Amino acid sequence: MPTGTPEWFLGFARLAATWEGVSTLEWSGMPAVAVNGNPFAAVWDVDLVVRVDAAARERALSRPSGRPFDGGPEGTKLSRDWIQLAVPSSAADRFSEEWGRIAFDFCRNLPPRAARPEASAPADARRKKPGAKRK
Repeated sequence: MPTGTPEWFLGFARLAATWEGVSTLEWSGMPAVAVNGNPFAAVWDVDLVVRVDAAARERALSRPSGRPFDGGPEGTKLSRDWIQLAVPSSAADRFSEEWGRIAFDFCRNLPPRAARPEASAPADARRKKPGAKRK
């Protein structure tokens, strides 16, 4: 995890790492956790950012602490599934666990995300194979 990561997120990341298929990572410089390669929770400044289904999104956005997440790492196209929640300092551990678990439950059912070739890999390794369909 990057230096300066809030203590509440470090605690959450340790807890989430005990859930099946979860790993910790840096997601475009943000400390994050992922399940099956899909990031589901991260820190943005001092807020919690989570990827949730439509029902949880509406519930989060109805709270004073919730808002759509539009920051994102530069050059990243985020889905509408991401929301940003201000973490209450008096209940940070419980709050991050509650919303992290909601995000985990949503993202663990997504198709596994394939690992991207490293930026240091030769350009040929990053290119699609001839005849491969482009999205």
